[in-house]
Amino acid sequence: ALNKPVRFDAVKTGRDDVALLGFTSGTTGEPKATMHFHRDLLMVADGYAKEVLKVSPDDVFFGSSPLAFTFGLGVAIFPLRFGATSTLLENASPPEMIKIIETYKATICFTVPTAYRAMMAAMDKGADLSSLRLAVSADETLPTPVFESWTRKTGKPILDGIGATELLHIFISNRLDDSVAGSTGYPVSGYQARIVDDNMNELPDGTPGKLA
Repeated sequence: ALNKPVRFDAVKTGRDDVALLGFTSGTTGEPKATMHFHRDLLMVADGYAKEVLKVSPDDVFFGSSPLAFTFGLGVAIFPLRFGATSTLLENASPPEMIKIIETYKATICFTVPTAYRAMMAAMDKGADLSSLRLAVSADETLPTPVFESWTRKTGKPILDGIGATELLHIFISNRLDDSVAGSTGYPVSGYQARIVDDNMNELPDGTPGKLA
């Protein structure tokens, strides 16, 4: 309406005030709302995007995961934190993804291994993905053949990572200078990880267990 003010006072918030609610996938029951604080948003940006991805204002982010998923949300949060650019998709089909990369010269891609397979097939048909400086793979395990093929075909790194809505974003990741096929890497700053048994006792190295 025309009679509404054009200026407003920002709500005063503290670091431990809730900034967003992320809903879990419902794998183990009904989806649940997870609360994340203002400090959490800065922590994942500085701990993952800055430390692992080495984001700069020149980067152009792009991803196929919906912004309502916390993996996809990084495509929005990280550019805001570092003055970079984000390109948003209406349609996450592989042809549309390739068109976005070619048109906007995307430098960082967030998607799943299946999409990286499709992108490599498109490269064989002449698609130009040379603007990408790195690829981030999450949401499912990154198979060794995809890791090796992407690295060989593009000459650029592909970083596997594991994240969870409950923990906001990727909390274990490979690094640009330390990326191994078949490995998810090690914890991002701000997180600790242990392998435990059913009673939460830490297990020796090499023993299968649950990730805490």
